Amino acid sequence: MQCFDGVVPWVFLAVSLVGATFVVNAFFPFRREPLTVVSFALGWIAGELPIQMIVVQGALTAAFAWAGAFRSWPGWVGLAVAVISWCGLARLAVVSHHAGDLVTASLNEATGAPVPAEGIDLSPAWNYWWRLTIAVPFRWRSIRRVKNIDYWGDGNYRHKLDILQRRSGHPEPGPVLLYIHGGAWMIGDKKQQGIPMMHELIERGWVCVAINYRLSPRATWPEHIVDCKRALVWIHEHIAEYGGDPGFVAVSGGSAGGHLSSLLSLTPNEPEWQPGFEEADTSVQACVPYYGVYDLTGDPATSGAYGPGLVELLEKRVFKA
Repeated sequence: MQCFDGVVPWVFLAVSLVGATFVVNAFFPFRREPLTVVSFALGWIAGELPIQMIVVQGALTAAFAWAGAFRSWPGWVGLAVAVISWCGLARLAVVSHHAGDLVTASLNEATGAPVPAEGIDLSPAWNYWWRLTIAVPFRWRSIRRVKNIDYWGDGNYRHKLDILQRRSGHPEPGPVLLYIHGGAWMIGDKKQQGIPMMHELIERGWVCVAINYRLSPRATWPEHIVDCKRALVWIHEHIAEYGGDPGFVAVSGGSAGGHLSSLLSLTPNEPEWQPGFEEADTSVQACVPYYGVYDLTGDPATSGAYGPGLVELLEKRVFKA
């Protein structure tokens, strides 16, 4: 028992140092490959869930205190490290809270004047404190999800989409959001990403469509964008059956989805990327991409900044050229 009591303070110190590493990484991420991948993955936790992380670390600290972590100096050092980590997490929460101000300022700069918002309720559509409790609303009673609609007609799971809409319906056809998931063109699924944004829009009367598309290395470019365009054609032809307005379709996505959503919006009715449906309308009315890869020209001054790892991935697994 004495041996266990002597180990607890050291274990608590180790746990505190691990938590501090997450916070430091959020402020100072590694920018050299291959550590960039690990740094990016760990950054999600502290960067996007700082309040939740403080609660979890606080509960762990209380448990370690009950187990006797403060009976020797390593426990007190661990507590000091934990408190400093909590201050860092609180700082991350404040920075995240002001992200809306940054977006507003950027929109104003891009348009040359404040974007008019008279008569528009910009408060969160789903309760703010509930959002702090569970950041991603995987289940929401007011929203209906129609799963695995085959937009190509070949039975391939990568050619299926989900429709998310309000259960109560809406008196008027709602604007439509097409969401394209990310994952380096190689991983990811329609169930995993864009959930908070889509739920927010659905509560405001939108109809959202999350799609799958073929993934590399099995798929080779441009099959990814061909699939996205084929899904868009399905939306134009069928979304009215689900309460959506085919006359207003916006597209969004993150990372590889940011690239695909941007390319989709900038290449309407491109016959080369519409094999077998060249005459179909593939135009959209708006595009809001997130942290996408936008320059694939190979110019060292631009795309070269991504590093050799991404270039190798694109050449060997995505473009295969």
